[in-house]
Amino acid sequence: MNEKTLEKGDIFITPISLCEIYKGVYLYGEVEEELKTFEEVLGWLNILSFNKTICLEFGMEYARLKK
Repeated sequence: MNEKTLEKGDIFITPISLCEIYKGVYLYGEVEEELKTFEEVLGWLNILSFNKTICLEFGMEYARLKK
């Protein structure tokens, strides 16, 4: 079995998910400590960009799945 080791940049996150994580840190955590920890994790992530095309595709796919 081929197991790949994760490398920096292998994981992607949306800006909305990033906002939710920061919201949680500020609402429920030891802010300074958790921000420091999350900033280390963030170095491993790619933050995806949104544009009109992506938002359009999201709307179409959401509607399709909802039906």
